[in-house]
Parts: sequence; structure tokens; C-alpha cells
Amino acid sequence: MLWPISVMKALRKPKRFFDCLNVRSLSEWKSKLKPDLQPYTSPDDSWLKWLEDSFLLYLKEWKASVNTDKGIPDNSKQKALLSAETMEGLEITVCSFVEMARLLLSNKEDGLFLLSERFSQDPLENYFGKQRARGGRNENPNLMQSLVNASALRMQKSAMLDPVRGNCRRKRQLELNTIDDTPLPKRKRS
Repeated sequence: MLWPISVMKALRKPKRFFDCLNVRSLSEWKSKLKPDLQPYTSPDDSWLKWLEDSFLLYLKEWKASVNTDKGIPDNSKQKALLSAETMEGLEITVCSFVEMARLLLSNKEDGLFLLSERFSQDPLENYFGKQRARGGRNENPNLMQSLVNASALRMQKSAMLDPVRGNCRRKRQLELNTIDDTPLPKRKRS
């Protein structure tokens, strides 16, 4: 299916937004040829400026264009927009990330960079995914059950795997957790 040019243009800004907030390495942008994945290195970074100016303006223009479009019936306008809570959440996310990035990058040390993926809530989601997995069928553990699960998770931390399902990535297993099965050298009998 071919998409109209206007739809493709409309989808570029949200894609760029997610790329700007998922910077995870110093070199990934080179291998993927995506400049949006460059690490932040300066408080005056062009990507921070784009997030604050262009992306937030895009959201406001989208809302205004849907509300003023006479071709969309009034009862369908809410379906053509993000919810008010989502719009507010995106605005808060962008403003707080830009402010925090500028504050952290204002330190004048050479070689300072910022990887935006480090600000995600994936570790928290992984932890609660493990909590749910420990609970079995109990989806609403009380305080005591949560504390018992937390204690068990601490005991099993090195052997516990991240949840398979969900929207967050697994971390790579450290080499410390790999099992070496090479035979030990035999002692010579005297």
C-alpha cells in the first residue's frame, strides 16, 4: 500500500521524537545512518532545540488543524487526536528532558555526553515484571507478599531473567553469569 506524502510527512516527527529519546550508544547513529540517534553533547544541541520548538509546535498545530477542519464531524474529532492526558504527558516529557539535559550538559568537562535512553523507565518495568512473575496467579500482591517477592528477587538476582514479554528490552547478560563447562586440569598422582 502506498501512503500519501502528507501522511509520510506527518509520521516523520513522531518517529524523530522517539529516536531523539532512544539514544543508546555513541556510535549507533553512524551504523544506522540516523543523525537523530546522536548522543547529546552540548546544552545548545540542535536536537534539544528541535524537541522544544518544532515537536511541541507540531503537537499544537495538529490539535488546531483537527479542531478547525470542517470535513471531520464533531463527534469524530477526539478520535483524530491524542487524548488530552497523552498530549500533556508528551509536553511534560519533552520540557523536563530538555531542561534536565541542558542542566547536565552545562558542566564544561570535555567528552561529556548524554544518552537519552538512560532516562527511560524500562528498569522499573523489568522489576515489576519480575514481581508479577514471582506472584504467579496473584496479580495484586499485598505489602507482605511484595516484600517476600523483593527478598527472593534479591537472592536470585544473578540467575533471574528479565521478562520475555513487555515493551522493554532485555539487558545483555554479563560474562559473570555465563557457566564455564571446560574440564578442570587433573592432578598428577605421585
